[in-house]
Amino acid sequence: MASRITPSDKGTLPKGLMLLRVLGEFPSGARFTDVSQESELPVATTHRVLATLVSHGFVDYSEDSRLYTLGLRIFELSHKVAAVNTLNEIALPIMKKLADETGHMALLNVLDGTETLVLERAEPPRPIHVQFPVGARLPLHSTASGKVILATMPEKERNELLKGMKFQKVTGNTITKRKDLNTELEQIREGLFAVADEENEIGIRSIAVPVVAARSPRRMALALAAPAYLISKKDLIKEVKVLRQTATDIGHRLIAF
Repeated sequence: MASRITPSDKGTLPKGLMLLRVLGEFPSGARFTDVSQESELPVATTHRVLATLVSHGFVDYSEDSRLYTLGLRIFELSHKVAAVNTLNEIALPIMKKLADETGHMALLNVLDGTETLVLERAEPPRPIHVQFPVGARLPLHSTASGKVILATMPEKERNELLKGMKFQKVTGNTITKRKDLNTELEQIREGLFAVADEENEIGIRSIAVPVVAARSPRRMALALAAPAYLISKKDLIKEVKVLRQTATDIGHRLIAF
């Protein structure tokens, strides 16, 4: 149980820290009543502070499950201090094996707002120059990971997300119209993989599949990225089988993220 607020802990910050500690005890998510009861804060105060934390990304709230979980801002901050054990100890070795086998960079991404956040990356034996560092934020409409995440989420959630998106042109191949993106998302749903052909960075091709982690509300994707001069789009698609196998392996192990 998280420590209680003391009389000297006045103000919003101590209460916010208290709620973060409470949510840390519920890796699969907590109901509002759980948070309020565990923190022993007034209901109105709990609601107000949670709303602030959600608005700043420190807490996530799912309308479908009505559960609160620690947000990705926590991950971003923790990564600046020390590696995230769950990802380093579980996902990274699996991703490294994938990178070694294919010769391409492996990337694990998660949905955060209208962008994807790079959670982990594994370099191939021969390093390639790809500007996707851990913690980087990438557009949904111009990346393979972003497109496969969009394609596999519920229609209502996807439509709400697309309303707030700006279809910025990153390269000459970037999809800049919602109608065109919807057409491609339909094709992605059929094959359950997405390709970005120099759409986010000139000279880089990538392919991605969804990662489904047991009991996790996160929407994630695993991608391979490679220089366009080293591999054709057709040959990159041939990697989808091993990519799916790896994504399934990661999903089965990342039960608490």
